[in-house]
Formats: sequence, structure tokens, C-alpha cells
Amino acid sequence: MLRLKLKFNESHVDETAKNKDVALKGCIFWNITNKCNNRCFYCFSSSGNMKNKELSTKEALNFIKEAADYGVPRFVISGGEPFIRKDIWTLLKEMRNYNLQIKIASNCTLLNKEKINKLDKMGVMSIQTPLDTLDRNLYAKIKNTNPKQFDKVIKNINLINQTNIHNIVSCVLTKVNADGPSQLMKFCHDKNIDTLSIFQPIPTGCCSLEKLFSIPEYLVKMKEIIDEFISYDKKWLIDIEGPTFESYDWLKRYSKYIRVNFAGCKAGRRICAISADGNLIPCPCMDLPVFYEGNIRERSLKDIWENGFKLFREPPRGCEQCKKYNSCMGGCRILAYGYTHKTNGMDPTCFKLNQDTSKKLEKINV
Repeated sequence: MLRLKLKFNESHVDETAKNKDVALKGCIFWNITNKCNNRCFYCFSSSGNMKNKELSTKEALNFIKEAADYGVPRFVISGGEPFIRKDIWTLLKEMRNYNLQIKIASNCTLLNKEKINKLDKMGVMSIQTPLDTLDRNLYAKIKNTNPKQFDKVIKNINLINQTNIHNIVSCVLTKVNADGPSQLMKFCHDKNIDTLSIFQPIPTGCCSLEKLFSIPEYLVKMKEIIDEFISYDKKWLIDIEGPTFESYDWLKRYSKYIRVNFAGCKAGRRICAISADGNLIPCPCMDLPVFYEGNIRERSLKDIWENGFKLFREPPRGCEQCKKYNSCMGGCRILAYGYTHKTNGMDPTCFKLNQDTSKKLEKINV
């Protein structure tokens, strides 16, 4: 999966995937519930209703202790919509009791000034809000909700901006909201919002291919977005998460104009995720039975981590001799699965499949 982070303000820089050591020293993403009050058409996990047998409060608290004892430094909390879960504040407090860092991805519809200030006092590092567009009616269409929700979310984004919490606005780029990145870039710049994160959607769950750009079209859009970003007077860093993108020479050129970090993909090597019902998975986008490595109700975090994730620690078929393997590590497995329905399929963003587009982009001036 591609995530393009456009950072306006100085903050942290993501660890790169070039660290080949297998150690759970990045984070655990926690889809804390599958229940959601939105129905985004691009949702890769088909969030909406609760899963059967989601972790109880006691089970969740036990897992927090287990993760802390194993040396996990932080949780990234998501869903579904995490603030639907009634015990969310109990769980967040327990994480801080163990000095675990917390990042949150939320649609921000259930927050208010009091709750945002409470999160700030708890030391929450960041909140990411999926806005996707500045057109309130289009926002409502994407989320399958009332346009009034847009106004509340904008208000809460502005409230987050008054705290010490790193404020992230995100956009899942599809044909439906093709102008979203440009709109939100100006919004973030003008409002002094820290980061705009732009995601390439994954064709799993609710997300269907007909609403997505082709891979060559995404590469062209990616260049247009970066060109616009570097034209702004205030900018700090481009963080590119996606295992194959360091292979593209046209992307490396931007280091002449701004700091560029190729973070790659750390799934199953430095990070993992846990589903609402306790299944350990390589990353939060992989909440599918084919990627389940084990359930924490049945096995320990240590056992699952140290004896699983083989697909992510060995070269996929066809990648063993590739000269780019040390940078891409075989590409994004969930993107490969979404397009090929094979866990060891070829990542569609692989440079070998996109050489013609790359050559065209190399010829275009920055």
C-alpha cells in the first residue's frame, strides 16, 4: 500500500524498512472494533457492524500488558471507529500506565473539545482524520452519512490544532475524489495542520476496482501531488510508505528540493496488527483469514510473532534474484493479494511492471 505523507511541520521521521532485523520495535496497529458509524465505499475491511466475539475489556487489558512486557513501544489505535468502543478510555489509560505511546486514527465524529483536551493531557502523539475532500456533499457521499457530519469533523480538526497532538488529515485517493489531495493540501497549509497523508486504496472489503485509478494513473497522480506540494513555501518532508517506490528514479529526484524519506514496508518484520477479535495480522490492511497468523486468545504474542509471518520474512516467488529486493523486500502483500488474489502474487506497483510509465515521468521536469 502507498501512503504519501506530506509534512508541513517538523516532526518525527519514520523508520525505514531497510532495517532487516526482525523485532517488534515499531508498533502494533489495533483495529479495536469493527463497528463504525460511517460506511466508506473504499473501506478495505468492510467496517460497519461489530465482529463476533470482539475482545472483552479484560482480554484487551491483558493484551496491553503482554505487549508492554514484550517491549512493544506504541499502539496505533483504529477500527472501525475506535471511539464507539465503550471502554476506549479505560484501554487508553492502561496503555499510558505502561508508558506506551499512542497514535489514533478516527473519523473524529464522536470527539469534542473536552475529549480532545483529555487526549492531549494523556500524551496522545497523533490523531489522523480521514477527510478525503473539502466538498461537504461529496464527503457525505463517500462516507454514506449526513453532510452535517462534515462540519463537526472540520471543527474537531481545528480543535486538535490547538493542542500538542500531531494533527494529520488523510485522503484515500479514488476517481470519486480526484481533486481531494489538492484541496486538502491548501487546507492543511493555510490552517497550519502538520501532515497530509494520501493513501492508495486497496481493492479488498468494500473497495471495488471500478472506482480506482489504474496503477499507471496513480503514479502520474502521485507526481502531480508532489509537484504541487514542493511549490508551497512552507514544507518540511515527504515520507513515502510503499515498498516498491524507492525503485523509481523519478521519485528520487525530489531530494534536490526537499527531504525525502523512503520508509518502505515493515509488515511482519518490525510491525504487526491485531484485529478486533484477537487475530494477529501483518498490518491493519490485512484483516482477512488468509493472513491470520494466530489468535491471542490461544497463543502468546511472543509465540505468534517469533514463529509466524514467514511470508513477510522470505522473498516471494520470483523476487529471489531481483536486484531491487533489498529495497522493496518483495513488495506489498495486501496490494498484491487485492489485485491477484494470491498471497505471493506480484505487487502491481513493482517497477518491472511500470517501466514505460516511469520513463515518461522521468522525462517530465519537476
